[in-house]
Amino acid sequence: MLENTLEQFKTDLSPYIDFELIDCLNENCSEYKEYHIYLADIKKEYLKLVPDHSSIILKELPKEYLSLYNIISNNWSPYLETVYGTFSSEKCHNYFIAINEFIPRPVSLNYRSLSPGLTVNTRSLSLEQYIRSFGCLSEKEALVFFYQLCDAVSVLHQNGFQHGDISPQNILMTDRFGWDNFFDHIPGIHHKISVKLIDFDIANKIKMENHTVTHAFGTLPYTAPEIIDFTYPTDRTDIYSLGCIFYFMLSGNSPKDKNKKELPDTCTKAAKNIFKNCTANYELRYKNLTQLKKDIEIELRYPDSLFYNIIKHTPGFRSNNRLKIFCSYIISTFYMFCMAMGAPAEKEPVKTFITCVLLYLVTIIAIFDTFRIGRLSPKYQKAYNIFPIIRFFARFIALITGYLLVCIIYVLL
Repeated sequence: MLENTLEQFKTDLSPYIDFELIDCLNENCSEYKEYHIYLADIKKEYLKLVPDHSSIILKELPKEYLSLYNIISNNWSPYLETVYGTFSSEKCHNYFIAINEFIPRPVSLNYRSLSPGLTVNTRSLSLEQYIRSFGCLSEKEALVFFYQLCDAVSVLHQNGFQHGDISPQNILMTDRFGWDNFFDHIPGIHHKISVKLIDFDIANKIKMENHTVTHAFGTLPYTAPEIIDFTYPTDRTDIYSLGCIFYFMLSGNSPKDKNKKELPDTCTKAAKNIFKNCTANYELRYKNLTQLKKDIEIELRYPDSLFYNIIKHTPGFRSNNRLKIFCSYIISTFYMFCMAMGAPAEKEPVKTFITCVLLYLVTIIAIFDTFRIGRLSPKYQKAYNIFPIIRFFARFIALITGYLLVCIIYVLL
């Protein structure tokens, strides 16, 4: 990286930025950050709209990073570090700089309540610092932040990049956005704060490797096995790291740690399945973020209570699919009508009633997989992940088998 890159922009930026207050955040550049990052303050006369947010990040950019930063600046997510824009020097086209948002630590948290050994003295607050100082999150809180991170990573995936270094150090906590009310029905710390994913520079490194990995990128406790084995990364690489982050939010450590803590007993089986599907072997892992977000949405759609725990297993309500709701209750009405009309005319009304109820239950459970019985079989789950179409054959077989069993019961009765 050429030295004194920032000097090339001093003439253009000095009217807006106080260069006497600029701080270099990484004086000793690492192997993957061979350029400098600066914290700067915008002059007060240009802060009429947001006077309390004067700080920005200035990043020197190698030329090969320019396209990545331009893409991110044009594809905004509230949970991804914002790139306001990129600039090149008119004097020398080998100099580039990006202006990013500075993410201050949340003001809504009570830092005074922390014990001396857990105090936070930094201007930003990472997820790692938050868990160390404030403790682990509840399952619902972790799922909300998990969903936000999926939204951030999807911006990269949609443009053909993988983040490559999703770790607790690269996730910053920030004050919650006023309009972010998607999960307001669920109590938790997410009513005060949100997460922001930062440091997507390795994404460009991975992209440049041309289908070969020559370095084990990322933070090892959160890196997918295929990266360590020098296998070409795909979207599932980031999904693995997200699963490790979910584990960290719940337990305070990586699932790869030797002395790791197990997930709390309060964690539901659904949450544990989400973690397993994120960190499973490559071919069994979630194929994309859409699948992962769908499972998270199911767990966050309703509050924790006995009533809602029953509702979310009802066909249509768990996926919020109106067509499924309509079909399931049309079937219900049909069977109820048959029972009402047929049972009194039969010599054995009780026998007919029981048979109709069994047929109804078999139909609902088989067609709509009401209780997700397939998840109880690891072999079925493996086959489903490799060949998703197998679920249709499985439900058809379950339906026919159920009808045969009901017929046998009818004869025996």
